[in-house]
Amino acid sequence: MGIEISLCMIVKNEQDTLAACLNSIQGLADEINIVDTGSTDSTLETAARYTDRLFHFDWIEDFAAARNFSFSKATKEYILWLDADDVLTAENRRKFLFLKENIDPKYDFFLMEYYASFDKKGYPSLIFPKTRLVRRDAGHVWKGAIHEALVGDGLGASIDIYVTHTHKELKSSNERNFAILKRQIESGNADMKDHFYYGLMLNFMDQPDEALPYLNRFMTSPYRREFDGIEAYIAAHHIYRVKQDRENALKVLKDNEAYMKDKSEYYCSLGFFYKEEMDDYERACACFKKALHCQGTFLRQRLPGQRNAEYYYFVPYYALGQCQVKLRRFDSALRYFRKALEYRPNEQAETLVKKLERFTTLRKQSESEEIYGH
Repeated sequence: MGIEISLCMIVKNEQDTLAACLNSIQGLADEINIVDTGSTDSTLETAARYTDRLFHFDWIEDFAAARNFSFSKATKEYILWLDADDVLTAENRRKFLFLKENIDPKYDFFLMEYYASFDKKGYPSLIFPKTRLVRRDAGHVWKGAIHEALVGDGLGASIDIYVTHTHKELKSSNERNFAILKRQIESGNADMKDHFYYGLMLNFMDQPDEALPYLNRFMTSPYRREFDGIEAYIAAHHIYRVKQDRENALKVLKDNEAYMKDKSEYYCSLGFFYKEEMDDYERACACFKKALHCQGTFLRQRLPGQRNAEYYYFVPYYALGQCQVKLRRFDSALRYFRKALEYRPNEQAETLVKKLERFTTLRKQSESEEIYGH
């Protein structure tokens, strides 16, 4: 027996993306609730073509408050949330419709993968799970003025459905997010997650010296045990590398392996350190091989926490090929470059494969001539 679903969204100046989002979920949501936080473009006119359940919320620099208001308007058994620049592909529409008609009632919430960004070739470069569908009476609430999270109790399930982010312009949203974080920090009400994101944002804005204290505060706090904060360790590592502080660059990774041992990004960063800073290709190879043990099923990995997808396949295979060339193990290098190309096309890898194939052919011919005396 199927269920009924309320879609709940918060929007502001989304005229370029909202229609695509709502078209992608037509027939899946039984109720569409759209909360506008101050649009000055044609967002509301677009929304009105899909629903008459339009609401206003005065923007108070608090995403959780706005999302909780949107959830308060839901009347159906389950709540689905999306942003205006999110879509469901045709494949995922079919999967979602099957879930809707065959849902297991023992679950209170469902996690779906979020394809948050893509590389220049169109391959997903950042994938992480989000709680997307919740039973309305389970009592889930949003927390956090910025980088808000949907939290609650009950039994959850991770399902093979992904939501695609369609890349709206980032500059204005980054400026907005930074301003909110800065206010949180200055107010004295910031939690450790705010320090984490503020440090990352400062680093992103080319203020590494200002970023380090916030990153270190997070990395030395008990909160790091319950929050997947690999980005803080890697950001601090790169800051130290730029400052040519090899000792701390290595220490911030080596001392914190326990928090990142399931993450390929960690082992790749360590591998690049040995490869680029120490010319220790054997040790670098060992790190890149550990990175490959972190991977899941090809292109459909079920991985906990945020994941930079290319670091689970292409990057470690390609880096291993480079290291094997330095070690003059050309047959191994050829195998690793070919494995990298199984994940995605890459001009540099393709060029190296061709060179190594020619080299291998010439070497075999030379060996044959030596053996037969030609």
